[in-house]
Amino acid sequence: MLKKTKILFVVPDLYSGGAQRVFMNLVKGFSRELFDITLVTLIRPSNEHFNKLLPADISLVQYNFTKTSHAFRALISLIRRENPGIVFSTLTHLNVILAMVRFFVSKKVLFVARESNTISSSLKDEKFPSLFRFLYKRLYKNFDLIICQSKAMADDLIANFNINPSVIKVIYNPIDIAHISASTTGLTSGLNSDNKRIELLGVGRLSNQKGFDRLLRIISLLSHLPLRLRIIGDGPLRDDLVRLASALHVNDRVEFLGLQENPFQFMAMSDCLLLSSYYEGLPNVVLEANACGLPVIAFNSPGGTAEIIEEGLNGWLIPDGDLEQFARKIESKEYLAINKNETVKFVTERFSLGKIILEYERAILSLSVRSND
Repeated sequence: MLKKTKILFVVPDLYSGGAQRVFMNLVKGFSRELFDITLVTLIRPSNEHFNKLLPADISLVQYNFTKTSHAFRALISLIRRENPGIVFSTLTHLNVILAMVRFFVSKKVLFVARESNTISSSLKDEKFPSLFRFLYKRLYKNFDLIICQSKAMADDLIANFNINPSVIKVIYNPIDIAHISASTTGLTSGLNSDNKRIELLGVGRLSNQKGFDRLLRIISLLSHLPLRLRIIGDGPLRDDLVRLASALHVNDRVEFLGLQENPFQFMAMSDCLLLSSYYEGLPNVVLEANACGLPVIAFNSPGGTAEIIEEGLNGWLIPDGDLEQFARKIESKEYLAINKNETVKFVTERFSLGKIILEYERAILSLSVRSND
């Protein structure tokens, strides 16, 4: 009988973003015949929605820290006690912590990081960018494998952080087509009663990275166009964005919906997703929207967005920062003529959960084999 590889999936929380949804999909999809899986969450949950989605056969270790950095000693104790073959983490700050943790545990434990952003760009939003640049350069070398969501992200680590290309593997994000389809079953008409109004959607954390400030400015350029923009998500800039919407006189056409347990119903009922990020790793929201048949207009900002958008098939790329061209693309209404079935087919063939799960499993099992040689 094949011996299972014991793996700890470590994530800050399960409720605040696309990286967490991807991690949940990986946990749910990894083979139970090949892996003995434990999920570890560190931050006190604000709700139990995602916990309810966790399969019953997955062990859950749930801490109640207020910050990821507070979990340093607890992670050392946990890894020593559980003695896993693999520790697999995601999100940059947590990856840095686990790169330090490995100094205090058995050298037989292999550490895998899933990088979630283009680090050179994300450093601009750090309080101490020089410190974090040093930490990334010094500590990311400690990982046995770094999984990047895009080629752009991998190139950034190699060129700017001196990471050996041999430890980097590019694997795109998976999307759970079956779950998304089930979440949108029975929806046959828009979420508005005014069929003449264009329904636009923005999804993401209300933080500087996601660029909702420039999305509101784009909407302000379209005062002559009947439209509604719904924004799903929450974050530290919510109040600032509400004030900006008012200052730009678009508050009557913009709705801040907060976090939604089922964002896919809004995707299925919208005409176009708008992605205004200043940078991305690989925007999972693009794939999720496409799985609902929803095309995307996105800035060609640093990161992997350009790697997953085929012009006119599942979306359009706009030169980064060109608000007027972005507005003109919305005004063109090309997205109303998109073939939704072809859009769904495009992402299903390239990013289906089963396909991507196999790529992850092969990468991790190959790492285990090499370590035993």
